Amino acid sequence: MITGFDMVAAGLVLERIKELNIFKEITEIYILDVALLGLKENLEMILASRLSTQVCRIMIFVIVISHKCKINPDNMVTPIAVSLSDLTTLGILFLLEMSMLKSCRSNAYFKVNNNNT
Repeated sequence: MITGFDMVAAGLVLERIKELNIFKEITEIYILDVALLGLKENLEMILASRLSTQVCRIMIFVIVISHKCKINPDNMVTPIAVSLSDLTTLGILFLLEMSMLKSCRSNAYFKVNNNNT
């Protein structure tokens, strides 16, 4: 569903930028844009698969260490997975909040007061 919204948004952006001079002068840029978008998506999928492979290696390492220490792996792996997901979510939310605050401060329609009272 998110991908569908992403594709609609990309179409709307392309609709707006097609009036730029560079698209009128060099019409082949439409073909180049589609190819570069496909390349970008391929690179994103490759990086996501590598990241998930590294996370799986970490979890396997934790399971092996817990077996060597004669500890139930469920007592170690589950809290680690939960804490990593919480940290990742908090990091993403922090970055999103900071970018939204920056855009609100620079936009004349949204005023953010910095009262420390």
